[in-house]
Amino acid sequence: MATRVIHISEAEAARDFSAVLAQVRGGAEVIIEKDTQPVAVIRPALPALDWSECSLVESDPARVSGRPVLKGTRMPAEDIVANYEHGVTVKEISEQFGLDAGTVRELLSYAERHHALARPIR
Repeated sequence: MATRVIHISEAEAARDFSAVLAQVRGGAEVIIEKDTQPVAVIRPALPALDWSECSLVESDPARVSGRPVLKGTRMPAEDIVANYEHGVTVKEISEQFGLDAGTVRELLSYAERHHALARPIR
């Protein structure tokens, strides 16, 4: 099913933001515009990804509060995905966190196959 996309003005969003959030909770993507130019996009949250079948990830209650991390590291898998979604390249993620680029690509591929990866805006 296609996502509904709603375009509203900045003034409309400010006047009744609770209505905007109700639209998002209902599954719509809301684009807030000023003078026909987008200034914000609000999307429904993606469901939490089950990392239990990803061979690259492990969870240990004694490390990073039990968050799923890359095996043998303290690097949370969700942080890698979040960086990518915000436009950080695989190469930059690899360099910044001292990770193999192939590992980063494989982790992102797992997230994408499980429909839990938003494409970065470039």
